[in-house]
Amino acid sequence: MKLQRYLIVVDTAPVVSVDSTNDQLSATMSRRGLEVAKRSPLLTMFASPQCLSIAARAGAPAILGTLFDRAGGSSTIEWPQRTVEAVDDSATALVEAYWGGYLAVWERLHDQRITVLRDPSGALPCYYVRRGDRTYLASDIAIMADAGVVTPTIDWQQLTQHLMAIQYRTARTSVSGVTELSPGTALTLTPGSSHVREIWSPWTFARRDRLICDRREAVARVSETVARVVQSWASAVSHPLLSISGGLDSSIVAAALRAAHANFDCLTLATASPAGDERAEARLMAAFVDAPLHERHFDIAEIDLLRSTAAHLPRPTARAFGQEMDRFSLKVAAAVGADCFFHGGGGDNVFCYLQSVAPILDSLALRGIRGSWATLGGVARLTETDVPTVARETVRRLWSKRRAYRWAVDTRLLSDGATEDAEPRFDHPWLTVGPSALAGSAAHIANLLAIQNYLEGYRRERALPVVAPLLSQPLVELCLQIPSWLWISNGINRAIARDAFADLLPPTLYRRLSKGTPDSVTTELLEANRPLIREMLLGGMLASQGILDKAAIEAILRDSRPAKGETASRILTFCDAEAWARSVGRDTGTAD
Repeated sequence: MKLQRYLIVVDTAPVVSVDSTNDQLSATMSRRGLEVAKRSPLLTMFASPQCLSIAARAGAPAILGTLFDRAGGSSTIEWPQRTVEAVDDSATALVEAYWGGYLAVWERLHDQRITVLRDPSGALPCYYVRRGDRTYLASDIAIMADAGVVTPTIDWQQLTQHLMAIQYRTARTSVSGVTELSPGTALTLTPGSSHVREIWSPWTFARRDRLICDRREAVARVSETVARVVQSWASAVSHPLLSISGGLDSSIVAAALRAAHANFDCLTLATASPAGDERAEARLMAAFVDAPLHERHFDIAEIDLLRSTAAHLPRPTARAFGQEMDRFSLKVAAAVGADCFFHGGGGDNVFCYLQSVAPILDSLALRGIRGSWATLGGVARLTETDVPTVARETVRRLWSKRRAYRWAVDTRLLSDGATEDAEPRFDHPWLTVGPSALAGSAAHIANLLAIQNYLEGYRRERALPVVAPLLSQPLVELCLQIPSWLWISNGINRAIARDAFADLLPPTLYRRLSKGTPDSVTTELLEANRPLIREMLLGGMLASQGILDKAAIEAILRDSRPAKGETASRILTFCDAEAWARSVGRDTGTAD
């Protein structure tokens, strides 16, 4: 599996051919390392080497990225005849028979129609711009800018909405005119029109009639599915480099890689504070799976707040402290010959890490009061709250009859004018609940949406592929079928996943409930960069647009006492957004 970047030019005009613009564009893309992978009367596809994994046969789509057959699990390199018959112009059939990190492109010449499907995991990015009958789809806006498709300008209203709900992701991006093709959706282009439709929905698997309520079955199926998806991804690469913390999720990936007989190295990054120093746990896990471990401490001096590693993306999803993991990862990868980065990101989200009364509501709906006492006690233990308090909150939620997930809006340190003009609309289709929807399932699905902004915006993704195997489609679909109360059995978070790997983890890590935190790094960064932060936030682009509450921010920066916790994190979020805003249109296109 190689680094996967692409540009697709679609022209559905009845007469005009894409060929008329190919020569100059081909030269430009060649300088970016992209070559013509497919050319037809309706489209030209530029891609990095080996990004085109399957060339289209009659009736079947061309595939950019990595595709796995559900039946076999191995990476697919050609279409069998049964597939051509099954997926002829059918995105639904494709997502049911295959999975991976891919873009599928169907072409129908007779009615000048192109359909582009982005896989449900969203592992391969896809952004698009419409220009009359011509549409450009690309893996990043840097390629679009090179192609002359966009001169990136910031959509300040959407950027403000992003800062008000940092985990919420919509198809609208923070660059004007650039739209994201959301995971599990398909874009159909015809002369004079375009249409996006949902092909895959998490609610298909979270229906009451599909729930797996037998604990033993749930444990067995999670064990088998994690092993299968990790083995599939491992088969597509030669030497993964896995970031581990000694926490449950990355440890499960390490155990599955060892079970797949993969050749891999591990790395871990520690903070100066004990709260973020998990080297002891990482050493334990690395020794348990007999994998080399590379260790390093955060070096605050190496972090540049003025630099955004999301410059190639249409959203400020980079976080400054991630620069150190980038630097360390790239150095170790070069030293050991790694060809891919693996991580356990998304484990909390997929394994339904909830700290609310939602599992009690689900249990009451399906098992009644008698079957829900244990869940009530489990939520109390999990949230470290007494049972009467949990019971009162449960009654309050029952009385409200609310099942939908309520997304929090964060207006801290934003100006009143900006927040009045940019109230987020939480209208993502995944958040729409039906009359029989379960509250825990709604929260589970919202968490799957919330992780997406944390999976990108790293420098290392410009050098080698980055894989989050726990977000693979088959595992997500399975975990959505496991009711929320099973995930918190006995007051233990991610209980089904723990039991699924009980025999493949050191007992200490199997029982570990706490998590490391990089909070100390954010505090150190703020204290080491107060003058720079003052210039960035009080005299920068966000301030000039009236987005920030300058008086409140100035008061924090003027206070000689160290800013801690959420305040420091909020200030650095604005610094990340300011650095991104200054970088828009100036991307270098390299991981340097």
